Amino acid sequence: MTRRLKLLVGAAPAVLLGACASFGGEAMMVTPEPAAFVAAGTPCQAAPDSAACASVHDLYARASVGEAPAQHQLANVYLSQPDGGRNSALALRWYTAAARQQEPASLYALGYMHEQGIGVTADAAKAAKQYLAAAERGSTDAQVNLGAMYEEGLGVPQDFAQAAHWYQMAAAGGHPHALTNLARLHDAGRGVPANPREAVALYRRAAEAGNVEAQHRLADALVAGRGVPADPAEARRWYKAAADQGDTEAATRLAMMIANGDGGANDAPTAVALLLPLAEQGHGQAQFALGQVYRDAPERPALLQFSSTEGATADYQPSFTWTWSADGRTGGAIPDSAHAPAPVQVASVSREAAPSNAVYRDDVQALRWIGSAARQGLPDAALALGLMLYEGRGGDPDLAGAAHWYKQAADQGLAVAQANLGLLHFFGRGVDKDPAVAAQWFARAAEQNDPVGLFNLGTLTLRGEGTVADIPAGASLIARAADQDYAPAQMALASLHEHGVGVARDPRLAAYWRSRAGTPENR
Repeated sequence: MTRRLKLLVGAAPAVLLGACASFGGEAMMVTPEPAAFVAAGTPCQAAPDSAACASVHDLYARASVGEAPAQHQLANVYLSQPDGGRNSALALRWYTAAARQQEPASLYALGYMHEQGIGVTADAAKAAKQYLAAAERGSTDAQVNLGAMYEEGLGVPQDFAQAAHWYQMAAAGGHPHALTNLARLHDAGRGVPANPREAVALYRRAAEAGNVEAQHRLADALVAGRGVPADPAEARRWYKAAADQGDTEAATRLAMMIANGDGGANDAPTAVALLLPLAEQGHGQAQFALGQVYRDAPERPALLQFSSTEGATADYQPSFTWTWSADGRTGGAIPDSAHAPAPVQVASVSREAAPSNAVYRDDVQALRWIGSAARQGLPDAALALGLMLYEGRGGDPDLAGAAHWYKQAADQGLAVAQANLGLLHFFGRGVDKDPAVAAQWFARAAEQNDPVGLFNLGTLTLRGEGTVADIPAGASLIARAADQDYAPAQMALASLHEHGVGVARDPRLAAYWRSRAGTPENR
């Protein structure tokens, strides 16, 4: 998303001009208005005898004789009042007066007011014209917003090279928004050569200056190893920096790294503490993440009871470590070296219980939060909800419900959901059995090179089941799935080569594919 700057009012302009000075424009003399004008939309309205009101009178006197800095500051006063007291018309008047003297901050302000429709009818073309005038006079804020308008084609023809030009102008002075926007262009190769390494360097400069988007995007790059060696530990730090500034998506990603032990120790209680407030506020990604934590947490360890020498009983709860698979979908609680002691007197029993805030697998909570995220339209959550319903996690199996949620995800283009939905239609689980519909869903998954979709579509094509029989085409689809190390496809391709069905008969290739399918990762 293109980031542009807002209009911040109330502070003195970055460049203060002397009385009646200008950048080549004429000082604008303004006929004084009745004294009553001062009150409306200024501190004088509530406190006419205050020092703030006296300052407004002074600004008005100086602005009326053509001082551009005073005109700009007076416009700021009118625009910075709460909505009920804001006087956009007078703000526009004084910004215009200063802009006629080519005062950069006022030119920028006029651009923003025209872009947003503050006191005037929104007009992107007029906004771009004002931004250009301010940008040419050194306003880095205007350079950023003008670059954004070129990037979006708003008020000007879309031109990524021009966008990059203006971002570079502002970035030369270290402007954090310009650095971030220019980095995005390098990431995408728009208007500048694609250069992930340069993008990361720019994100880092902006992140160190406190830009939230840059902190988030830098963390993303560090996780993916894009333009920089992967460094999950540093990614955690930048996600936290962005989360501390209110970036809920960064907070969610940080929590999942903590839950999975990426870049540091895994700590599900801390992850839940981060996610729960966001989930309760309705943030879909946080709800999905929270559901995954509950879904993938270890089983609650059993309490072991044993008798003491005095005939009393004691409870023992073993300490445990967390284990997670590479995709974060499986885990378990494994007792460590602390085993249940032999029967001894109760007073000497070692009790190393799990913390009171320990998080254990809870399918009911997982179903609740993943379901909330799915109902907000998140395709990954819809897929996960479909799988839980299919497996009966958190309740009885619900195949019709699984089919419904697979379709929600499949309609949004998720290949795994398309392949899963195809299987339900093929076997008639939760939906009517219909090989033709199954073939259609497998085909949609195959278009995305999904190995399950390719294999199943290839199988149906070989048989002419639900689609036109075409043995060579079916074998080709199965071969594409086999190339992705999908073991069932590799075994099928071995059989095809063994019998010469759709491919050349070749015992050596048959043996090769059987060997590939037998590697440990495919068993």
